[in-house]
Amino acid sequence: MTSPDSTAADLLDATNPAVHAPAAITTPWLDAVCTGGLSIVVIAGLLIYDLAMPESVPVTGVIQISIGGLVLMQTLINSPHFIASYRLLYRKRQNLKQHQFVSIYLPIIMLTVIVACIWQSVQWPNSIPIMLPLEQLLAPLLLAWHYTGQAWGMTSCFAFLGGLKMTLSERTVIRCGLRALIAYHVLLWWNLANSALYLGLSPESAGDLMAALLTIARVVVFATFAVGLTGLRRLSQREQKPIPLRCWMPWLATFVWYVFVDLHRGPYAFVLLQIFHALQYLIFPLRVELNQHHVQRRRTRTHVLLYYLVLVGVGFLAFNVPGIIESALVSPLNIAVYISIAINVHHYFIDSVIWKIRNPEVREALFAHLEPSNQQS
Repeated sequence: MTSPDSTAADLLDATNPAVHAPAAITTPWLDAVCTGGLSIVVIAGLLIYDLAMPESVPVTGVIQISIGGLVLMQTLINSPHFIASYRLLYRKRQNLKQHQFVSIYLPIIMLTVIVACIWQSVQWPNSIPIMLPLEQLLAPLLLAWHYTGQAWGMTSCFAFLGGLKMTLSERTVIRCGLRALIAYHVLLWWNLANSALYLGLSPESAGDLMAALLTIARVVVFATFAVGLTGLRRLSQREQKPIPLRCWMPWLATFVWYVFVDLHRGPYAFVLLQIFHALQYLIFPLRVELNQHHVQRRRTRTHVLLYYLVLVGVGFLAFNVPGIIESALVSPLNIAVYISIAINVHHYFIDSVIWKIRNPEVREALFAHLEPSNQQS
């Protein structure tokens, strides 16, 4: 749910629904659990495990050992969140015309890159894949912008549902920490991937440079986090009401994720971050699906279950089947990796167009259940 335009001010200026039932995407408590509460509890448990059993297998090792659990969570949570975005983009023909680059041209470009990578692997097996710069340099920036943009969009959405209207200064102050996390994410990933070596530095110099940059980034993130807290406090005082839990939960959870990734550096920590992000996202396309089909209350559970199972099935085909085929062929082509990178990059651009809350159709799709007529049906 990435939209820099998703601010409480935009929402309040554009629509003023008369809400008779609790204003929520699902329910207030489930909104808070999915958009950050559960992930904070899981991370707290993992960190407590580290403190309580310092001489046992470290938590990163536990995660790595539980690779089967990660694969299961990828199948049940992460893959469906990608497919849900494709559903939102391609469900209407007008989206193909309105967003031609994202819906048509970008997939063609990514498919061409995948074919080129496969051809390169066949012709020059020992060469550096042409997708490697995309994976190590561009993808971290897009993912960081995506994660933090989604967190801000949800914070703004729940502020609106809670009847809070942020001023421009409050939005700037609260959001500055999320901006700082973008640079923090990129540096963490570059450090993990030894990307500084591409600058032509020696391994020692590259390590010293990344260590210095990460130290500066940590200080900036800590400072902007504190500034964000003052912004939330100012908003609460001005509105003379407490900030709803689900409003600041996505904001807080994003910082907690990166603390965990920094403490337990490695690809598995980033995988958990992606899963938390996916869980945070899923309730929003689910709400759009229910609103679009005007599902009656007694049929909601059945429709939700069928919708989710379809997302899981299609996601399994997209992410798992290429790897299974590749393993059966004993192929070193990394087709599954190329497809995964392409989908991740495409997903960023998809969410940047389908979740612009300034668009009346997007507002209608997401908040239709808040209208009095829908509340009574």
